Amino acid sequence: PGTVLVGLNDRKPEWHDAWEIDIASGERRLVERNDQEIGGYFAGLDLKPRLALRTLPEGGEILRRKGDGWERMLAYGQADSLTTQPLGIEGDGKSALLLSSVDRNTAALMRVNLADGTTTVIGESPKADVQDVWTDPRSRTPEAYSVNHLRNTFVPVVPEAEKDIATLSKALGGDFSVVSRTLDDSRWILATDDPTHGESSHLYDRGSGKVTKLFDQRPALAGMPLQPMHALEIRTRDGLTMVSYLTLPPGSDANGDGRPDRPVPMVLNVH
Repeated sequence: PGTVLVGLNDRKPEWHDAWEIDIASGERRLVERNDQEIGGYFAGLDLKPRLALRTLPEGGEILRRKGDGWERMLAYGQADSLTTQPLGIEGDGKSALLLSSVDRNTAALMRVNLADGTTTVIGESPKADVQDVWTDPRSRTPEAYSVNHLRNTFVPVVPEAEKDIATLSKALGGDFSVVSRTLDDSRWILATDDPTHGESSHLYDRGSGKVTKLFDQRPALAGMPLQPMHALEIRTRDGLTMVSYLTLPPGSDANGDGRPDRPVPMVLNVH
């Protein structure tokens, strides 16, 4: 905790070198001189870079350490550039986690063997990309992941995560994310995005299972008449399924079934 790996571009403005910095003294040591136009490094718990990203005209590539240099491990095109990325190096330094949509319709959570580049799928969904991934603070092994199709849904990778998912889903609903976790994993900071209450931050004590609200991120919305969103699938005329969210005006849906009691004006926001 007293040492951090930082990217600094004071040598060459276009590219960042990797430096190890002692937080208490400010002393720094060069770890990696970036002469290969690397866009970002991913280091293990020992702060040694083991993966790197490089942007290319046709998309990009993920590189793995080989000796003192780098070699290509995975290349991807523009269509996969927003849904393919390393997540981090696991604790033993022999494997890494990444999201990849290469040769797939949706992004999957994968583990890659850094010695030979082979990959195995840990989690996937045919309907949507894997998004948020929970990893153990000490070992960095995956514990759960989320898929957001109509609502944000968490899937456990290890049995211990089932209790956390159940506790947090009951206290906060489905639309929450883990922001940070203490090193001993006893407390978590969470963020929620509730259509009827706005965004807020919470503290989760895993020992007691207690969830405490810390603050609203947009206090001006607190107490305002915000309306729920109804998640819908709409069949388009060309046979595809379109994920949509319907918000009805206050007082127009007495029984809360997502259908107005009488026709109301509609605004369609396509994005």
